[in-house]
Amino acid sequence: MKGDSFSELIIDHNSGAVAGEEVITDADDLKAAKEQAAAMAMTRATLDVPVVKAVQDNPGYRAISVMPKLEGGQPVADVILIKGPDVKKVTEKLN
Repeated sequence: MKGDSFSELIIDHNSGAVAGEEVITDADDLKAAKEQAAAMAMTRATLDVPVVKAVQDNPGYRAISVMPKLEGGQPVADVILIKGPDVKKVTEKLN
């Protein structure tokens, strides 16, 4: 988020470095970005906190996605984990 503009970062999966940035213009994507920003505005936590907890609580899995959201008025993060062919989603608190 930069001012009133939202961007999506493209990550190089080999290096973990930011490979590019795309401004979000699609109405549905922009709505989702604003909802995610609202969740992050309600917490001091960063998204690495729920990712670390989810990976620690699920040995052998690695995180491939994290999305903040409001659930029952509270900020949480949905973390997508993968282990071989197994994929699961866990929700961690952001407070």
